[in-house]
Amino acid sequence: MDLEALWGEVHKRFDPTAPPAKPEWRADRTYGGVYALNERLRVPFDRHPKVLVAGTVGAGKTTELIRLGDMRGESDLTVYFDVHQHMADVVGEASALDSLASWELAVLVGLAVSQTMRVRLPTAWDDQQLKPLQDAWDALRSQDAPSVELGKLLGSLTLLASGLTDGSAALKPVAGALSAVRWNLPLGRRRKQTVREQDPRVQRVFEATNAILKTAEKWTGRRLVFLLDGLDRMTSRERAEALLVQSRLLSTLDCALIANAPFIMRHHAALAETRGFYAHLLVNEPVLSSETPANPETPGPGLRFFRDVFHKRTADLQQVHPVPLIEQTTLDRLGWLSGGRSRDFIQMVRESLGYAFLAKEATISLASVTKVTEHRRHLLESGIRQPHQAVLQRVLGDPHAPLPNDDIVDELLAYGRILPYQNGSEWFFPHPLLLTRFG
Repeated sequence: MDLEALWGEVHKRFDPTAPPAKPEWRADRTYGGVYALNERLRVPFDRHPKVLVAGTVGAGKTTELIRLGDMRGESDLTVYFDVHQHMADVVGEASALDSLASWELAVLVGLAVSQTMRVRLPTAWDDQQLKPLQDAWDALRSQDAPSVELGKLLGSLTLLASGLTDGSAALKPVAGALSAVRWNLPLGRRRKQTVREQDPRVQRVFEATNAILKTAEKWTGRRLVFLLDGLDRMTSRERAEALLVQSRLLSTLDCALIANAPFIMRHHAALAETRGFYAHLLVNEPVLSSETPANPETPGPGLRFFRDVFHKRTADLQQVHPVPLIEQTTLDRLGWLSGGRSRDFIQMVRESLGYAFLAKEATISLASVTKVTEHRRHLLESGIRQPHQAVLQRVLGDPHAPLPNDDIVDELLAYGRILPYQNGSEWFFPHPLLLTRFG
């Protein structure tokens, strides 16, 4: 394989915007990742648990959700749906995610399960199953909003679901029976009057959705595990708390519901007060030592994860390549400088191999990695002013102390300038790329 073909193939396999394309490319998290959730789902006493996966931005939450779906696909009907992607790509208004009401999410869950059943069991599923949900939606829509035939919108839903008839446990795309149509269901749009959750019409939506979920379980003979991605992209803490703390309607859905928690709640006391949900923390890989975090010569145990990520995705290519695609010390340097964030690591591998190709290198060199990490460092430094620097230096001086309670800390956490770790009790440290300037 010539260098262009080689590096081109590696480039395709390291896409920071998508989970691994093949199950065998996934690596085991240092502290188990979603394995704890898989064990929880095996407990027979709670058939329909509700779990919020509270993770750091870029920590690999989507990959872990899909992996959980694969784990459960042999015994359960698992459905994966990304509500943020749906709002952005189909509804065409990603910001409306912050205005979604619990009953609107229930409608989406009902439609997603309906489309899954429509495709997985086409000879059994009848769109008449949607009629109670259609009637409930029509009762709630604004007077000036046109009636929407829900059945015609099913084909535009992008879903993954476990197979029912092919013997496969892995999640696979649910191809719509219809070509994508314009989504004109008015979701997340501010209304003149807020519908209270005690309104009988809202209760009717949940009853209609639960009827669909129960029918799916009955007809498949399997428990329904619904994986709801995208809520972590909510930016309004007020709306997140209204959805998950002040309300318990989502916890009444008749399925096992595993959802990504809004990141705005990740480091807030409200996370422990969510109603009807169990919180599961998913943090950065501990590539830093909790005792000597600033020293790359004494790393934490998380480097093993990134070694596995690289080697699992390139094992077949390495077999026909006469020299290492990357030296171990250089790979470890990339893993440490990623701060333990999967997305950062994947992105920096992809950019490094681009420099290797331009230099006609058969191995990703430290020089190529340095070019990438220096560019990334300059990006992370952008926007940092004196108040940010003061907080960073305070965290650097005492990583195990509680963080100050102010908006600057929230900003630094949200944009990955301060990173959380859990090798030991949770502690915090500036992103390793910032240590050159703030160390």
